[in-house]
Amino acid sequence: MLLLLSATVCCMLAWGFWHFLGQAAFSTLLVILTVGLLADNVRLRRKLDVLSRGGPARQ
Repeated sequence: MLLLLSATVCCMLAWGFWHFLGQAAFSTLLVILTVGLLADNVRLRRKLDVLSRGGPARQ
């Protein structure tokens, strides 16, 4: 029952996203994905810097 409820909520959120943003939805997705990619890149660069200095490997 919980799975059905969560699927319904996700469906409603997806419909609302495309309905209310319309043509701006693709630009919004692009911005969200770009920010996520940049954040992950910064995180990985910091981890690589720590590992290259011989520091502990954190996950």
